[in-house]
Amino acid sequence: MKKLLLGSFVLFLFSASVLLMQISCSKSVVASPPGTGITQLNKLIYFKAVPQSVGNSEIWIANYDGTDAAKINILLPTGSALAGENGVKLSPDGTQVFFVVREITGTILKQHIYRCGIDGSNLQKIVEGAINSTQLLYLEGVY
Repeated sequence: MKKLLLGSFVLFLFSASVLLMQISCSKSVVASPPGTGITQLNKLIYFKAVPQSVGNSEIWIANYDGTDAAKINILLPTGSALAGENGVKLSPDGTQVFFVVREITGTILKQHIYRCGIDGSNLQKIVEGAINSTQLLYLEGVY
């Protein structure tokens, strides 16, 4: 009888230790949709045509419901314009904007990828386009 009680007690302790180990080692996993960062910014970034100048546009940002729309003021070099048809992207952390700029000098066309802060500061050319490039620069996956 003593051995039966001692064996039951040992089995109980073993079961309890396995249960505690499973509880302490469990991990919770939260899945996120593909192509999204950990942070959900709930922001739209888009081009808006400027009626006063043909072929030029502005970059705007707003909430998903359209509220709090604000223009991102970008001072481009002379002879350059935003290439709105190539897209604009917001960095995953929401601090930088990536976009294509078309530079026309006489009959020479170049397209470059630029980035700047969400407030339009720190404008920087990050990809130099080719002269008379027939291949357009698209922003798919550029961050």
